[in-house]
Amino acid sequence: MSIEGIIQRIQKDAAAEAERIRQEFASQAAELDKVFQSEMDAALQKAEQKSATEREKAQHRAIEHAKLIQSQRLLAKKLDILNSLFASVREKIESLPDDEYRSLFANVLAKLGETDGTIIVAADAQILDSRFLQLAKDKIKLQSGKESNISLQSTNGNWRGFYLHRGKMRYNATLDALMVSLREKSEGLVIEKLFG
Repeated sequence: MSIEGIIQRIQKDAAAEAERIRQEFASQAAELDKVFQSEMDAALQKAEQKSATEREKAQHRAIEHAKLIQSQRLLAKKLDILNSLFASVREKIESLPDDEYRSLFANVLAKLGETDGTIIVAADAQILDSRFLQLAKDKIKLQSGKESNISLQSTNGNWRGFYLHRGKMRYNATLDALMVSLREKSEGLVIEKLFG
């Protein structure tokens, strides 16, 4: 065999070996590409799942926030209704005819159970007058069976209703105090009836 034949043989063998190596690397590259693509698909799927989960969480947070805002608005509206209702009750009390107004506060005084003391009035001095004092004494006697030694005194002020002083004790029967007491006692029932 000649040198040229040997060179051709070496070139042929080298070309065959190069083709075999190229095919082996192509096969390995294809397998690596499959592994890479599989890992990419898994990573992409995981990212999509995480994104979907985050989207669901964000939607849930947005819905819960909207529910909270709606609840706050509803609560504010209910509070407005309650405030309006109690303001209306106060207005009705303040606009009672004088005789009914006297009777209301005479009943309040009689329920205190006191037969002695001084009634202090301010803004209501024209209504809670000597007629009120006599009505209150009559109601106290009817309720307790005892004569009343309660006296009446007016003072400067803009509060409605009265205070009863008996020694060191002072009863607050002003309209403000009565409205606070009424609200504390009846607000739960009113809420149940209105919004039940």
